[in-house]
Amino acid sequence: MGAPSHTARVLVWPALATVAIVLLLVAAAVAERFVFRDQILPGIDVAAASIGGDNESRALLEMEVAAARLESKTVRARGEGLDLSFEPADIDYDVDARATVRAASRAGRSGNLFAQVTGTLLRRVRPDDVALVATWDEARLDGVMDEWGAQLASGLQNGGLQFQGAEVIVVEPQSGFGLQRVEAERRIKERLRSGDTDPIELPVGDADPPVDMAAVERAAARARRILSAPFTLTVDGVPLTIAPEQVGAAMVAAPEGDELVLGIDVTLLRTALGAAVTPFDVAPVDATWTTDGTFATVVPATPGRTVDLTLVGDAILAEQRTITTTTAETPAAFTTEAAQALNITEKVSEFTTNFAAGQERVKNINKAADIVNNTVVRPGETFSLNDKLGPRTPENGWVKAPAFSGDTGFFDDYGGGVSQFSTTLFNATFFGGYKDVSHTPHSIFISRYPMGREATLGYGSIENKFQNDSSSGVLIKTSYTANSVTVAYYGNREGRVVRAEGPTVIEEIPPGVEYIDWPFLPAGQESQLPGESGYTGYKVENFRIIERPGQAPTRERFYWEYDMRPRKVLRGTGT
Repeated sequence: MGAPSHTARVLVWPALATVAIVLLLVAAAVAERFVFRDQILPGIDVAAASIGGDNESRALLEMEVAAARLESKTVRARGEGLDLSFEPADIDYDVDARATVRAASRAGRSGNLFAQVTGTLLRRVRPDDVALVATWDEARLDGVMDEWGAQLASGLQNGGLQFQGAEVIVVEPQSGFGLQRVEAERRIKERLRSGDTDPIELPVGDADPPVDMAAVERAAARARRILSAPFTLTVDGVPLTIAPEQVGAAMVAAPEGDELVLGIDVTLLRTALGAAVTPFDVAPVDATWTTDGTFATVVPATPGRTVDLTLVGDAILAEQRTITTTTAETPAAFTTEAAQALNITEKVSEFTTNFAAGQERVKNINKAADIVNNTVVRPGETFSLNDKLGPRTPENGWVKAPAFSGDTGFFDDYGGGVSQFSTTLFNATFFGGYKDVSHTPHSIFISRYPMGREATLGYGSIENKFQNDSSSGVLIKTSYTANSVTVAYYGNREGRVVRAEGPTVIEEIPPGVEYIDWPFLPAGQESQLPGESGYTGYKVENFRIIERPGQAPTRERFYWEYDMRPRKVLRGTGT
C-alpha cells in the first residue's frame, strides 16, 4: 500500500481538530455537570433573582425574597399616553418559589447531547432565562382587561340588548379604536412569568367589539322566546302568574367574553312582582331588650320569611313555564345570640334633669331623647352625641329655641335645648363609670344644671363623647315627662362602684358692673338693664371615684371655670 497523498493529509488535520474540539466541549459539559451536580448550572438565570451557581437551598431563599417582592409590586402599563396599573393581589398573583427553583435546577440538564454541549458554551456569553412558575385568577385578570379596555376605547361599543316591558330592543355593536386584547393579554402574562417590572406597552389600534352582531342576535332570539308567554309560579301551593312584562323588567344582558349572556336580576324580579308576593313576606325582627328600671332582659329575635326567588331566575332562563318555590327564612340582622353576648343585664346608671313644661326647647329635648333611645354601644366603641343627633336644621325636624353662645349670650337657634339632654347623658356616663372622651361645660353657670358636671353641645364644634371601656355592652334608654328628661344606661357593672365628690367651689367671682351711658335718662340716675343682671364666676371641681374589684380606686378630677359676666347698668347723661 502506498503512502497517503498530500491532499489526504491536508484533510485529516481539520477533521482531527474538529473531533478534538467536540471532545473538549463534551468534556467541558460533563465536567460542568459533575462540578455543579448539587447546584444550579452557571448562566441559568431567573429575571427576578440571580441564582446561577447557587445550591438549591440558597437559591430558594433568594427566590422567596424575590417572590414576595413581585407579589407586592404594582404592575404598570401604558397605552396611548394613559398610565394604567393593577396590584398583584387584584388577580391573586402567586409565585411558587420552590417550583421555580426546581425548574432552574433542571435547566440545561435535559435534551440531546448536542443541546447540552452547545448550552455549556452559549451560557458563557448569554444567560438562559427560566420563567417564573406563577399562577393568577384568570377571571380577575379578565376584569382588569375589561377596565383597561374601557379606558382605552374610543367609539367602541359592544352589542347589547335593552328591554321595555316584553319588547327586546337590539343595540348594534360599533367598531372603533381600542385595546388589541389578545396581544395585550399575551404581553401581560409574559410579564407575570418573567418578573420584569418595567411598564408594559399596551397595543392599541382599530378594534372590533368582542360582542358582535351575531352574538347579539343569538341572545335576542333567546330573550324573545323567554318573553313570548307568561310563567306560572306556585308559592307554598298558591299559584301566581308572572307576566312577560314582569320578566322583562328583571331581565339583563351582559357581555361575557364574546357572548351576550342573559340573566334575571332577582331583586328587580321581586320589585316587578310587587303586591303578588307581599302576602308571603314577613319581615324579621331584631333582638332587643326589655327594661324594668332595674334589670334588662333579652327579647329574642324572630326570623322573617320571604318568597325564595333564588332558583326562579334560572328556571325562567331555562324556559320552564311552570315553576314551584317556597318561602325561605330570613334571619334577623341582630340575632338573639349577638344580644346575649353583650351581657346587658342591669341598670348601671341613671340621671334626670328638669325643665319648665310647654317651652319650644322641650320639643328639641324630647326629639334628642327619641333619637338616642335604644342605642347600643359595644365594648370598646366610642359614642358621639353629635354623630347620633346629626345637624340641627329645620329640614331634620328641629325647632328654634333659646341657645347660649359665649360670644353673643342667649339667642334663638335650631336645636336650642339639646344641651340639657347632653348634660343628662353626660351625668349618666359619669355615674356609670364609663370613660369621658370629650365634654365641655357652659361658659356661664346655669342653675338648672349640676355645677361643673354638665355638657353643652354644638354640631361641628363642641362634642359630648364617651367610650364604653367595659367588657359588656351599653344600652341607652331615654324617657321624658312634661317637665323632665331621663337617661339610663343598662349594661353590667362588673363590680364597679362609682361615687361623686363635689361640687366644691374653689373661688367665687361676684359680677362686676358695666355702665352704659344713656342720654334718655336724667344725669345722676341709674337703671338696671333688663335681662343683664350678670353672672357670678366660679372655679369649681368635682371628683369621680371608681372602685373596681381587685384594683385600687381611681380618682378623677373634673375642673371648670365659669366666666363672670358683669351686670349692665344704664347711667343717665340726659338733662
